[in-house]
Amino acid sequence: MERWLTLRLDTGEDITADIERIFREGNSVALVSVLVNVAKYRPALLTGPLTALITFPNLFYWDNGRVKQLADNFIGWSWLQSGKAVSDFARDWTLAPHRQQKFLDIVVEVLLADDDVARRLQALLTTWALPEDPKNSLEFRVLFAKLDRTNYLPVTDPATGAKT
Repeated sequence: MERWLTLRLDTGEDITADIERIFREGNSVALVSVLVNVAKYRPALLTGPLTALITFPNLFYWDNGRVKQLADNFIGWSWLQSGKAVSDFARDWTLAPHRQQKFLDIVVEVLLADDDVARRLQALLTTWALPEDPKNSLEFRVLFAKLDRTNYLPVTDPATGAKT
């Protein structure tokens, strides 16, 4: 489904109705992963039909773990039974550049560029509960800090004068 949606995006199609249908009728948690990867493929969708994805802090945490283990998800020898072309296609899709990016990094790029997203996240951060476990609580506080636009200040490179 992810591949189908990204191919449609590549042809310029509007997949808003498909996303809305998945949210409305989908009954598998696997669809959340599909939508997160579609958001990574086309971050602009986070300001529209995929904006709901940024409201659930565990998605950032879970995706981080998934990205760390991405290379382990492709077992090349099992695909070779279907031939080299199929094996190469499966490898290329599993390890596609957008799937190697962290959802958190994509959302940070969007919140730095979009005032509405930044405001929405700022309001959400105060409502998100921290886990009771001290280690998990610390990890979530770091996550929340990364999603707080006020923690990003422009810096001027003294050598070039460029602002980042």
